[in-house]
Amino acid sequence: LEHVEDPLAFVRAMRAAIEASPSGALFLEVPNGDWIVRDLGIWDVIYEHVSIFTPLSLGSLLRRAGLEPRWTESSFEGQYLRTLAVPSERAELAIAPAELARELEAVARFGATFRAKIEHWCE
Repeated sequence: LEHVEDPLAFVRAMRAAIEASPSGALFLEVPNGDWIVRDLGIWDVIYEHVSIFTPLSLGSLLRRAGLEPRWTESSFEGQYLRTLAVPSERAELAIAPAELARELEAVARFGATFRAKIEHWCE
């Protein structure tokens, strides 16, 4: 999913493909954006990955596509996220303001560290 230019369209297409099956579900595994941001994994920001997902952003994407995550967990010592989602007509889109604020703060800290590293290399 991290290689797909339009992940929402892709996930919506996957939802359409599984919708007819009563036991249809979508399993995804992606690099863990929380791990990248928290551990300042600047080496994990590569051009092949057009998207980076945290549990919050992955859940939001799935819900916008009409899926409801059944579970989301980290794997490979936290480096990856995996989730199982099922079609839903009533996927909840709300994100708690405090949760969003924490994520935005972590991303801002990562961005500042990333820029400082590049400036250091340029010197």
